[in-house]
Amino acid sequence: WRPAVGVGRTPLASVGGGGGGAAGGRQRCYEIQRLVESTFPGSVALENDYVASPKPNAYQSLHLAVRLPALGDKIEVQIRTRHMHAVAELGSAAHAAYKRADAAAEHARPPLQLRP
Repeated sequence: WRPAVGVGRTPLASVGGGGGGAAGGRQRCYEIQRLVESTFPGSVALENDYVASPKPNAYQSLHLAVRLPALGDKIEVQIRTRHMHAVAELGSAAHAAYKRADAAAEHARPPLQLRP
């Protein structure tokens, strides 16, 4: 297991180490959070902790906002394990899963009847 560290949908790096299954993976995500905070002291804010409190659709990730004064902007850093990433991109939390659910619901509805 390796948490993927990236910007947008492009991983910048995979950080090795850790282990210990799901609990070890979650712990390693917090270690990476501390690494980001020590790299950008005073510039990091935890926006959402979906690792400790996953969304109902099983989405898990740490969302950090990092202020970059040299760029005059901030970036969002998402930290998650490969398994968390797979759920986010391919599983029940994926956008495609929502589209499939919407399409299924649309087909399940009776056709609209117009009255003269």
